[in-house]
Amino acid sequence: MEQFKVTEIEKKWPFDKAQGKQEYDHTVIESYWQGVWERTGIYEPDLDKSQKPFYNLMMFPYPSFEGLHVGNMYAFTGSDIYGRYMRMRGFDVFEPIGLDGFGIHSENYALKIGQHPAEVAKRTEANFYRQLHAIGNAYSWSNKLETYKSNYYKWTQWIFVQLFKAGLTYRARSAVNWCPHCLTVLADEQVIQKLKVKSEKLSFDKLRIILSEVEVLKVDKKEQQKESVAVCERCGTQVEKRELAQWFFRITKYAQKLLDGLEKIDWSEKVKIAQRNWLGKSEGLEILFGCDIERNTLIRVFTTRADTIFGVTFLALAPEHPLVTTIGNRSNKLLREQIQRYVSDSLKKSEEERIGQFQDKKDKVKQAVKTGIDTGFCAINPINGKKVPIFIADYVLAIYGTGAVMGVPAHDVRDWEFAKKFKLEIIQVIKPDPENSNDFSQKAFTDYGVLVNSGKFTGLSSEGSIQSITKYLQKHHFGSIKAMWHLRDWIISRQRYWGPPIPMIFCQECAKDGKSWFTEFAGPVGKSSKFKVQSSKLDWDAAGWYPVPEDDLPVELPYIKNFKPTHSTHSAGSVQASSGQAGLGPLARHPEFYLVKCPGCASQARRETDVSDTFLDSAWYYLGYLILGDQKSKSEVSQRKSKNQKFRNWELEFRNSLAKRGRWLPVDMYIGG
Repeated sequence: MEQFKVTEIEKKWPFDKAQGKQEYDHTVIESYWQGVWERTGIYEPDLDKSQKPFYNLMMFPYPSFEGLHVGNMYAFTGSDIYGRYMRMRGFDVFEPIGLDGFGIHSENYALKIGQHPAEVAKRTEANFYRQLHAIGNAYSWSNKLETYKSNYYKWTQWIFVQLFKAGLTYRARSAVNWCPHCLTVLADEQVIQKLKVKSEKLSFDKLRIILSEVEVLKVDKKEQQKESVAVCERCGTQVEKRELAQWFFRITKYAQKLLDGLEKIDWSEKVKIAQRNWLGKSEGLEILFGCDIERNTLIRVFTTRADTIFGVTFLALAPEHPLVTTIGNRSNKLLREQIQRYVSDSLKKSEEERIGQFQDKKDKVKQAVKTGIDTGFCAINPINGKKVPIFIADYVLAIYGTGAVMGVPAHDVRDWEFAKKFKLEIIQVIKPDPENSNDFSQKAFTDYGVLVNSGKFTGLSSEGSIQSITKYLQKHHFGSIKAMWHLRDWIISRQRYWGPPIPMIFCQECAKDGKSWFTEFAGPVGKSSKFKVQSSKLDWDAAGWYPVPEDDLPVELPYIKNFKPTHSTHSAGSVQASSGQAGLGPLARHPEFYLVKCPGCASQARRETDVSDTFLDSAWYYLGYLILGDQKSKSEVSQRKSKNQKFRNWELEFRNSLAKRGRWLPVDMYIGG
């Protein structure tokens, strides 16, 4: 707006009088001053020299549509107001902005309108930034970033590599959330519960005798029952459970640290309680039950109520439990087919359906009838040697505890319902106090009391017997104290196109010889002394796997015309195909992308064709604002590349940037979802 001079604008629209008047042209005034702000860099603090830093971070928008929505404005306006307030208090306020453009949200929008996500990103980036400029927030524009550009996601990939080398990334087969519409794995946080109204039209003949005449009345009755189902947060399709090989981040290693940290932060107690429940720590005893499924096979069971062990009358395994396959293989054809059908049906249910809770038409939570299959095999209670039947029951969830529970129907509500359904023995082992009498034929008693029918532990209080029984089982090597968590490791793999390719390489030749990055480059005989994780200490089969060498980063996402996800389970040369994995990503159709040399032996190998979860992009963007956008650094990198020198020391650059700008951390204020 150079054609508008301040003096002319002031003459036409006096600032002290024009506000709110009809002749006031906000487009002229706002455009002019926004131009002044950008040219003078008034909202761009010196990140290296600031003496009074204040990091005002807001959630950056993801362009899964053509432009910003009112929710963005709601959050951004409040955040900017607070930033301006802190600036008036004398702080150097850093308020960056960018676009969280990778991921399933943007890709699904591109699929919906029939355009390539790369082309959509170019258009939406221009419009989003036009709108963000227009609202007049105090953004530091020289530090903007976009997660779908390689100068950003090369660092996302570098972080993945560092976590792999530190033993915090692993690959395993696991039951995962699968969206059959989006054709990809979903993190738990991407699955939401939705009430499904199930309508059922019932017709019945009702006989009514009136004056010796029989009148047949056709009565139609429409009943509605509300069920809670697990659906994809993006498309609303009901989520299925599938067992796939995936990459995980070992976030459970930090569960205790996260829990302890809640005591040190100034958050509301309501939020802290939600966080504690999300972490879900349970301390108890892991007990080993013998069984006749296979010789020397033990079933691990976790319980917080060791005082009830004498009341065990059955064991129940989750349909996903590893022993279920063994049981099926060792059963007759009829039972094997029943087990297979039962497992298949169970995996289609939500967790709420599995545990047997639903909401009726009055929105009251009710318990559904329990289901299960008697396997014909037995377990042996280590405390008294009693044999009890083993069932497969979908009210047991593999994600909690060990995926096996000891059924104590007298003292657990779900176990009581299961026992009543299958006519199993109910043995009372906890006696309520006189004020809390209980009819065990009608319900379970779940509180503490005094032990009965419990051998030498009879007469002890529940609290005291837990300690005594724990010591007894530990002494005889049938039990150990454990802590279980609701928190699970983060599944990072996505079988989609629009995301950073996971920087991993699989070599079949090295796999045959048991070689991997951990045997060739880590440990005392390797070439790196920084990472001390050795292959002998791994709890997963890493044979054949290598991270992409850092000099080869970024692994750029290629432009492919057909970026649609596929149901195919057969793609020549793909990593997933070698392990029989269903649901391949689009990159698995492109050998020019996945065929590479092995970093270990130089044989032909295969690059991973999954991309990483979009949440990984946004997990570190607050750091990205500090290490990107440095024009001097970019110039130096360009000069090094032109002189054919080594591109960069990644860690040095990362650490140097944060060392210079560490005064901005931790973030002072964050507003977002």
